[in-house]
Amino acid sequence: MEREIKDSETLARALYSPSFFDQGRLSPIAYTLMTLPSGKEKGLSVLRKDFPEFNHDLEYLKSLRPRKEGDSYVCCGFLLAKEVRGINIKSKKKINIDIISSSSYSRKMKTHSEIIFKIEGETVLAGDESIEYKSYCRKLTDLTKYDVENIDDNYQAEP
Repeated sequence: MEREIKDSETLARALYSPSFFDQGRLSPIAYTLMTLPSGKEKGLSVLRKDFPEFNHDLEYLKSLRPRKEGDSYVCCGFLLAKEVRGINIKSKKKINIDIISSSSYSRKMKTHSEIIFKIEGETVLAGDESIEYKSYCRKLTDLTKYDVENIDDNYQAEP
């Protein structure tokens, strides 16, 4: 599998309910890094949809425990790599957005990748409260395409 993630690639983010939704709408929490038992997240996990291994990797991902107690997988949100890289954050600070293949770190998921957000060259970690990072999470939310008609049965959208 190619290591370089092309601008034309579709990235899939697993979406969980109830924590990723607010009154039936996707919340920026879906893109907020968390502190896990293994440490602070430094990149957002996504899968590369345009590869044959995607369905296998998604099934494996769905079999894992959600990152928040009480959540259930409901669907994938889709982002175009070019749009993610093109997010413009108004700031006097230097902002970089990288998308890296992390399949070598996650042997069970060949399409696994991470979106990395950097401010002034420093990778943002879970717990960051900067305006730039919050704006980035909101913009990812706004770019996300997901099909509520095809959400798994265990999700109940708010009216």
